[in-house]
Amino acid sequence: MRARALVIFAGDDGFSLGAIDGDAIAIVPVTPVCAAPGNGLTNHGDPEHPVDDASEIPSGLVSSPAIVIGELARPHQEDHTAQAEPERRPDGKSVADLIVDTLERAGIWRRRSAVTILAVPSHWCLPAAIETDNLPRRNRRQAMAYRLEEKLPLAAEEFTADFMESASGGGIALGVAVANARIAELVDRLEERGMRVDHICPETLLALEAIESPPDDSAVLLGGDDGRIDLFRFAGGRLASWRLAHAATECWALLLPKRADDEAPAGGIRTDGSVTFINVPPSVAESVACLPGLDKDTADIRDLPSTRELTLRAAQQLARRSGRPIVDFRRGSLGVRDRLARVRVPLLTAGAVVMVFLATLAGVLSYRAHLYRQAADAHHAALATLYGQAFPSQPLPVGIQRRLENHLAKLELAHGAASGSQSDGPFEPPAGLRLLQAVLGGLPTDLRLTVLELRLDGRAFTLHAQARSHGDADRIASALRQGGILRVDAPRSQALRGGDGVGFTINGDLVSSTTALASIPRLRSSPSEALDSPEEVRP
Repeated sequence: MRARALVIFAGDDGFSLGAIDGDAIAIVPVTPVCAAPGNGLTNHGDPEHPVDDASEIPSGLVSSPAIVIGELARPHQEDHTAQAEPERRPDGKSVADLIVDTLERAGIWRRRSAVTILAVPSHWCLPAAIETDNLPRRNRRQAMAYRLEEKLPLAAEEFTADFMESASGGGIALGVAVANARIAELVDRLEERGMRVDHICPETLLALEAIESPPDDSAVLLGGDDGRIDLFRFAGGRLASWRLAHAATECWALLLPKRADDEAPAGGIRTDGSVTFINVPPSVAESVACLPGLDKDTADIRDLPSTRELTLRAAQQLARRSGRPIVDFRRGSLGVRDRLARVRVPLLTAGAVVMVFLATLAGVLSYRAHLYRQAADAHHAALATLYGQAFPSQPLPVGIQRRLENHLAKLELAHGAASGSQSDGPFEPPAGLRLLQAVLGGLPTDLRLTVLELRLDGRAFTLHAQARSHGDADRIASALRQGGILRVDAPRSQALRGGDGVGFTINGDLVSSTTALASIPRLRSSPSEALDSPEEVRP
């Protein structure tokens, strides 16, 4: 059975295991715990007459401390510091070992999302109401524990408590405590055996979550599997009081009608007459319903599954919604020692997946690098072969590819090749060379001038020169404009010192007209032929 929720039912006379998966429920008893000296299981609280087996204790002789609204009544003294688990059984196994072994024998396995709850009996719990007025916001829960300590027979360091406060306030909170000595060792040993305990809560309060909420300001009597009866009162949408009775006579004393002219005695639970009986024996329900002030005809009597079955169904609801019970002692001294225990396995799994991914990625990248190295070596060998064939008498240089590219550029410049193939048309010089050709070819040959600087910038040019007069500068500009090849601005000229001529500057650019560009004399099919024909390109 793969359990969605697992509940460990604790008790004085032994432990039981409950598992639920949907509608399938299994409850397996664990071997009863033998009493040991100092474990608190004695006859009528007399330490001089210990009993041999916890199962021999009559259930009616062990009573609740009956704590309500700050009053402490002890009809029968009980040692709340007693340990539920002795050091070792005669066979050398602890209760934690028996629980784990019982799970394995019963074939019960936890789902990954399952919850494990340790359900403690009602008479192990110490409920009391405290005032919450004037409590500091910081460390509020610790301050509430100190107020609860004033009403319990235990020090604050000896118990773990949880509190139920009304959503609307009211200044009153119901605190429920349990002695650490009863269950701390059991929880630690269960964790040592690898069994995670998610929640620790009272069994009857957990069962109460599986029951439809009763009317406000009403009382609920819940019959337990051990014959005890839990009495609850709801007020303001929360649980306001909790008591434990063992027979109808105790219910008569505890369940008192609510009267405006009377105050409830210590330990009493007031009600407006609305009472719900759940799994209470009919004789007890009839006798209690006949109390003065209670309406027998409107009493709600329900016959529901056993308390443990209700507890299992409530645990399954907690597992489905990932919630917390209304009272959870898994905090403080009973809190999780290792807070990463629940996520350690997923974290380790995620870490292992990441490590495998990184190792796989490193292997793939290493393999790709090996392939690239092989391709680079093959390319280098091919270049070395090509260079050896082209230049058999020269040694291999360091940068073979760069050397081959330089030789190829020289061949293209010498033969006008494009992309390694010989061009059939005339040689087409670059735009800068054509601009230089146009400027030099446009200068007049019958004037004396000195060219100081000719600057080419893309399709624009700037000419700095000297002539004999300002008129010569204008004639030079007009000569450059002839043919429509160049667009020339008016020259800027100034006389030279000493009156020996003028200096001038002419700016212009190359026009983009196809007809004008075609009128520029072209070079021959190769640069060498063009250089051999100076009549076509005038310097």
